[in-house]
Amino acid sequence: MTEIRITIDDAAALAALKRTRDGLLNLRPAMKNIGEYMVLETDDRFKTQTAPDGSQWQPISRSWRQAKQRNGYITKILQMRGRLRKSIVPKAGADHVSVGTNVVYANIHQFGGSITHHARSQQANFRIDKKTGKSQFAKKKRANFSQNVTIGGHTTDIPARPFLGTNDENEREIGRIVADYINDEFKGS
Repeated sequence: MTEIRITIDDAAALAALKRTRDGLLNLRPAMKNIGEYMVLETDDRFKTQTAPDGSQWQPISRSWRQAKQRNGYITKILQMRGRLRKSIVPKAGADHVSVGTNVVYANIHQFGGSITHHARSQQANFRIDKKTGKSQFAKKKRANFSQNVTIGGHTTDIPARPFLGTNDENEREIGRIVADYINDEFKGS
């Protein structure tokens, strides 16, 4: 599972967490609120195509964008059918929250890396325009010509496009969520 764990490093918040451990206060509802907030922030990153630090994700290639468009997929970066974006969920504990996904390809997109493709042989299908003689790849049922091809082994480099994580503004909001929750709890006691 790809996830980012949020750790609170603030003296007042840590003191509140200690009281939680001592049984005076259960912070699980606040952690749940933080998780929900971070899911919304992560969703915004998919909309704006930016990392937590505000930098733009590296664009996809023109050919990949055209292929996605031609096949009816979402053309935004890190989206095709929206599976990764929709899979972001929070998991709250008594004194922590993690926000992440169980989508296996999330790691390579979050951190970047290389993918090795081994050599393979397969049948390629084409549709040849009888008037112009030009050919283009086609689905098997629309093809009027096929041939076996061998594709050599190669490596694809995937740039890091971080979608999980926090920035200064997120950390301030997380502090406010915890402080508001603690204040509300102590007012009610």
